Amino acid sequence: APVEAHSHHAIQVSLGLNAPVRFRPAADPSWTEYRGAMIPPHLEHEFDGTQGVSATIFCEPESEVGRSLLARFGTEAIAGVPEEECAELCRSLRAIYESSAPDADLASTPVASGL
Repeated sequence: APVEAHSHHAIQVSLGLNAPVRFRPAADPSWTEYRGAMIPPHLEHEFDGTQGVSATIFCEPESEVGRSLLARFGTEAIAGVPEEECAELCRSLRAIYESSAPDADLASTPVASGL
């Protein structure tokens, strides 16, 4: 089931590894599909990742990575990650997931360093 309306201090980056993820701002009745999306801090939103396997990474907005993400994607709305970047990120993350590699391996992916 989709995750109900909520917000958090952390930046959320979600990637659909084999199917899109869907988001909507809490006040919006329409869902939008993304291959990858960045949700800024304190933005009330709903999330639906039930269409496939997804990866969600949370990042502190005050960190170097967080500041980079906010400078690139903005602070006011859900932002889509460009498709060409998602394709490579999803391939890398899917390979880690499918190999049952340790979580520490995720730290070497580009998404962990601010895209």
